[in-house]
Amino acid sequence: MKLLILFLLMVQVAQAASSGNLLLSGVVAPNNSLVITPNGTNNTTLNVTAGVSNLNVASVAETSNDGNGYKITAQSVNSGFLQLSATAKAAYTFSYNGAAAISLTNAAQTVKTSAALTQLTTATSQVVVNVTALPNALAGTYSDTVTISIVGL
Repeated sequence: MKLLILFLLMVQVAQAASSGNLLLSGVVAPNNSLVITPNGTNNTTLNVTAGVSNLNVASVAETSNDGNGYKITAQSVNSGFLQLSATAKAAYTFSYNGAAAISLTNAAQTVKTSAALTQLTTATSQVVVNVTALPNALAGTYSDTVTISIVGL
């Protein structure tokens, strides 16, 4: 008898109802990515001695699905200088997506902010540089590394 009572206490009886709820859901992972494509060899054949003006060096394909939009930042290892050494360097300015040219620093600077998005979007922006002429430059390779990043808002 004790066993029967114990058994009856352990059995849960499903009770019928006139309605019920079923939760359906799905998750879409954030996608903020970019691909930088150099424009031929423009980015590696900059004329340091004569300088260059409004030279398109790359295009950037920006992809995002952030409903609030996204921003693009840029920063320079050498703070906006093509550098051979600590004293041999040529200044340059950087323009992104047709915006006014700026001098980059080693801190990230916002160079583009998108509007709110209604769907997964890919946009392409151009990177243009201006190099100040250094007519008495020492021989060697003058370089800088620019990091371009995309961040959802």
